[in-house]
Amino acid sequence: MSNKPIKRGLTVGKFAPLHKGHDFMIKKALEEVDELVIIVYDAPEHTEIPLTVRAEWLRKLYPDVLVIEGWGVPKDEGWTEEIQKKHEEYILNKVKGMNFYAFYSSEAYGFRMSKALKCFNRPIDPDRSTIGISGTQIRSNVYEYRDYLDPIVYASFITKIGILGANESNRKQLAKKMATHYDTAYASLENPSEDPLDNAKNIEHLTHHQIHDARGVLFIDSPALQWQVRYRNAHFHNHPEIEALICETRDAYDLLFVLPSVTEEESVFHQQLVSELKIRKMHYIQLSGNLESQMSLIATIILNHHKY
Repeated sequence: MSNKPIKRGLTVGKFAPLHKGHDFMIKKALEEVDELVIIVYDAPEHTEIPLTVRAEWLRKLYPDVLVIEGWGVPKDEGWTEEIQKKHEEYILNKVKGMNFYAFYSSEAYGFRMSKALKCFNRPIDPDRSTIGISGTQIRSNVYEYRDYLDPIVYASFITKIGILGANESNRKQLAKKMATHYDTAYASLENPSEDPLDNAKNIEHLTHHQIHDARGVLFIDSPALQWQVRYRNAHFHNHPEIEALICETRDAYDLLFVLPSVTEEESVFHQQLVSELKIRKMHYIQLSGNLESQMSLIATIILNHHKY
């Protein structure tokens, strides 16, 4: 057994959002140390994305990294001695008992923090010559700079809106019209198969694919729940794979809208859908009236909706 000490690195940041510049720094650090610790700052003044969401980006993309959530971080910003001391003391308290080989950063404060930690200062791309982007730029227009973000990160900025209902034509038309209105993408199966499982898988795959082209909102015609009801009507029990998809994606939908029924057959299916949503405690909004009134209601709800 080796007695060689662990070569540990540290970096801190808001990761608002986590972008390719951060990725470059993290991967460089991982090449040089045995263990990397990242402290994610709470930063409500810079972003609406909660600290827990930003920390989860890092945990998912870098599973070998130790991610510490920085709640209660000093809110003061600036280069005065007093402000710098506050931040240094906060960091030192967070990593109490840990020794570090190097402090990684692309910011000017790295020299001070490394001194406080009694470790090497390791600046990575401080002039942004390798990855020419900053969080401030991305926050100014997330859609324009989305290629600097991992899909997991960009998806956190998209409000996902599911549209359910018995009438396929009406669902498709509503999803397409709303996407045109918002100049964004939508997900709708062109030719649904006879197999509800295929349809459930395909709509989730298409949703994942379309997120890259979504501008703020993404409309999804017939999420997996719709196909579970179809399957149960044909086989009298739930399909376990569709059920797994529903459980996996239920929290991914920010808003769910249910179209009104027109025929008696549609009315039965509508009742089944609503019953499923209620049983699963999935909040939904019932639509009514013609296409224009449905679009108007959706637009009003989107206007007043906050993803976080």
